[in-house]
Amino acid sequence: MQIFPIGSKLWTSASDEAKNATEELVESFKTLEKELGEKTYFGGEAFSFIDLSLIAFSTFFHSFEIVGNFSMEAECPMIVEWANVHEKGECLSVSL
Repeated sequence: MQIFPIGSKLWTSASDEAKNATEELVESFKTLEKELGEKTYFGGEAFSFIDLSLIAFSTFFHSFEIVGNFSMEAECPMIVEWANVHEKGECLSVSL
């Protein structure tokens, strides 16, 4: 799963391709939600590289919603909640 290439396809494609990219992007985030489950971090007990990587993409959530015409909160509420908690950076500063 590669979020950046899918997001790029969403931003640069015509309507049918953009619709497919939107569906692929939502499925990718749903896969991440399943992996996260009830854990605080993707790595389990500690903030990991996966957490750091996804925090960077959380800044694109609003853009994905506008261009893809969907709601991240409606489609992937656990990822949005996770991003809201971790974007404050406390877990990152503690981990470093």
